[in-house]
Amino acid sequence: MHVTQVTSEADLRILRAGSLPVKNPRAKIWDALTDRMLVTVQHPDHKGVGIAAPQVGINRQLFLMQRFDRPDRPFETVINPVILAVSDSLHSRNEGCLSIPGIRDTVVRPWAITVRYENLKGEVIQETIQDFTARIFQHEYDHLIGVLFTDKSNQQKQNNLFTPKL
Repeated sequence: MHVTQVTSEADLRILRAGSLPVKNPRAKIWDALTDRMLVTVQHPDHKGVGIAAPQVGINRQLFLMQRFDRPDRPFETVINPVILAVSDSLHSRNEGCLSIPGIRDTVVRPWAITVRYENLKGEVIQETIQDFTARIFQHEYDHLIGVLFTDKSNQQKQNNLFTPKL
């Protein structure tokens, strides 16, 4: 699939737009989309750890993220996510994005988050995730609300926000 890029005005409009909820997570179309998104995020030319629907031109509240908190590190589909709570503990780490090739920058994010979302079976999941998996979730969630990691890093630099790496 084509990955939307910030260098294209048409793509940037998609990346900046808010995403609509997925009304029926069990519909076959979402299975097909996530299968194609998985192939895209694992492509050898631009491997990633997550990809959001707006990054493939679809403004719906859906993303895939790699679960580094699980032994086999599978990709999981997240639909209609909500961040319910964030930890006071912050962590700073370099991030990149498939939609912003060649640029990496430090972003400070909560180390742990409590989230609620649906899966492709329509099941509602609520859990607390932490560390790198929480960072991926937050990065992909930001795509659903039209926020890029560079927005966060630039804002944090302007506010002189810095937390050493843990």
